[in-house]
Amino acid sequence: MLEPKDFLAFAQRLVAEPAQDASSDNKQVNQRTSINRAYYATFHIIKRYLVIHCKKEAPGEAVHSWLIRELRSKHSGRMGLINKLEQMRGDRERADYDLNWGDYALSTAVQTTLTSAKTLISEWGRN
Repeated sequence: MLEPKDFLAFAQRLVAEPAQDASSDNKQVNQRTSINRAYYATFHIIKRYLVIHCKKEAPGEAVHSWLIRELRSKHSGRMGLINKLEQMRGDRERADYDLNWGDYALSTAVQTTLTSAKTLISEWGRN
């Protein structure tokens, strides 16, 4: 069965292994996909945590905003971590929609997202 952490492992491989075609475009595709997968690994881990530990069921719509609101209301002592999740969400959206995101900023976002994902998964991934 697919586990959320599998997304993070895939995200890490995407940027660790050189692309078959080492063009700048393919590197960007890997980086953008890495940000996306790292965010979703984290999202699913935290969503699972809320369902199990807080007895909250995720709504069908606007689930990303719901998740952050729930964390803010139930875990106000972890604002630094919640802010990391919000940053990851913003970077995921930018990776998906901003085709003009520069190489340096994108590379920085990849590293920040992967580091944040590991931190957040470590914090909320213990069932």
